Amino acid sequence: MFAAIVFANCGAAYGTVKSGVGISCMGGMQPDMVTRSIFPVIMTGVLGIYGLITSVILNGKIERPNEYGVLQGYAGFTSGMVAGLSAMAAGFAIGVVDDAGARANAQQPRLSAETAAERLWQTRLQKGRR
Repeated sequence: MFAAIVFANCGAAYGTVKSGVGISCMGGMQPDMVTRSIFPVIMTGVLGIYGLITSVILNGKIERPNEYGVLQGYAGFTSGMVAGLSAMAAGFAIGVVDDAGARANAQQPRLSAETAAERLWQTRLQKGRR
């Protein structure tokens, strides 16, 4: 339980801070584009909630502490570690990618994913007309 909460929230905190730095840099160059980069901050907050949910589920499995065996203990420990460390890795990845993406969007606003999706859709439509 402990590992799920601690590692998930460490990843969420790192991702939030790293994303916030990128968004702050973008706010200085392109203030109108700040709201586009808020979504990764929300995603990193959800990672912390995943750790909390995992720890609550694991805590619910402990009904009688005297009958909680070694196998159940290691299973709970392992599931907490897996959930926590994967959320931490996801938080690190989200933070780094959003920091770089926000700075790139501030320097060149035409790099946004919406523009790339629109171009892809337009090329598909043009190929269909031929």
